[in-house]
Amino acid sequence: MLRVARHVAAVLRQQLKQKKRLGETGLSNPPYLYKIRRKGGRRFLVLDEYEVRVARRVYELSPDYSYDAIRQFLVSKGVKSRRGGDLGCSQLRAMHLRYVGLLGSGLIPDALKPRIKPNEPGSTAPAT
Repeated sequence: MLRVARHVAAVLRQQLKQKKRLGETGLSNPPYLYKIRRKGGRRFLVLDEYEVRVARRVYELSPDYSYDAIRQFLVSKGVKSRRGGDLGCSQLRAMHLRYVGLLGSGLIPDALKPRIKPNEPGSTAPAT
């Protein structure tokens, strides 16, 4: 899993070095943690703060809980997917990997970075 996250971070850094417009897209459905913003007739991917906050919570809980336990916790808190259904374990894993990759690339704003690091005291209990 860490290898995939490192790869995501490396690709993002490479795109920035090539001075490509990061996120310029022809996609109709953006990847997890992004939403499409239109500007001047063009479409760009921008971070979706709601999904980033969910991914941050998954990141904070993942050292101590399985994806299924995290999913059940999020469902009990009323967290929904883009289409309004419950999040699945595969969605949580994809969000988690992308979040770790974005952390490694430095593209996550400070306000959306983890509040606690995994394996620190106090990181084992899900907050309400």
